[in-house]
Amino acid sequence: MSSRASSVQAPEKLDGAGDLSFGLMFTASTTPTNRDHKLHARFWRPTLTNGALRFPRPEECTIRKFVRDMTPKRFGIGENVKPVSAEADEWGA
Repeated sequence: MSSRASSVQAPEKLDGAGDLSFGLMFTASTTPTNRDHKLHARFWRPTLTNGALRFPRPEECTIRKFVRDMTPKRFGIGENVKPVSAEADEWGA
């Protein structure tokens, strides 16, 4: 297990219960970058092992499916991003 991976522990009654596979599941999408203008879906095969579910790092989810070509969205203050101070003023914070 990767030192950066996280896990969730189930109740003690599942300790020693072995493996329970949940099949192929969607986990995230890989958004386009300036070098790669492609949107991919990432999948993983979660398995509950002795009551623990291990969540891999995104880069460990090697099952990918190309979705479509896509250019990255550009963000800029005053264009499509508000400064935090302006947002706080609107919310009265």
